[in-house]
Amino acid sequence: MAAQKPPHADTRKYRFVPYPRGGDDTGVIACAIADDAICVQFRNGVGYVYSYACPGRVEVEQMKMLARAGTGLTTFISQQIQRRYEATWEKAEVERLLRASRRSRAVA
Repeated sequence: MAAQKPPHADTRKYRFVPYPRGGDDTGVIACAIADDAICVQFRNGVGYVYSYACPGRVEVEQMKMLARAGTGLTTFISQQIQRRYEATWEKAEVERLLRASRRSRAVA
């Protein structure tokens, strides 16, 4: 029997949000947003999926707002969220998601 993927494993439902402050002063380099989740890519390349299931709706909506604003997301995660995430995506999967999302935005 094949292993069941977590609810937020379908990368097609995410859309890339540039994180303009992805310079030397932040740990976040990119984000991808879904209706009920956000995937945040950190400097180590790994993507962490935060969803309404974990850490919760209020926290995820705050993270989405910060991601769109391009500031404060790293601090919010380190101070308020810490290790409360639903899943992780390997670097290669996150990079594939971001490339695909950028292509779809360029076409739109």
